[in-house]
Amino acid sequence: MRFFVLLAASVAAATAIGAPAFATEKAPSDKSQSNDGEKKVCRSDTTTGSIMPKRICRTRAEWAAIDAQGQRNLERNQTMDRSRSMIDR
Repeated sequence: MRFFVLLAASVAAATAIGAPAFATEKAPSDKSQSNDGEKKVCRSDTTTGSIMPKRICRTRAEWAAIDAQGQRNLERNQTMDRSRSMIDR
């Protein structure tokens, strides 16, 4: 029984940690706006625990920077997980 509680807690923690990284990796919607020569791309983002998505509009360059940061965070977390599993052996 204790094992299942620990398993559920670890899955919940992993989901909470990984959610921000994956939240930024959504495909842009079809609706774009042009403002001052820069194309704006809007994405809808649903926060964990909410059923109402927020619409976030940014330029393509800003979305590229956000996506790159999310990818770096994901890779860093995966590397840290591998190094921890090597220590536990």
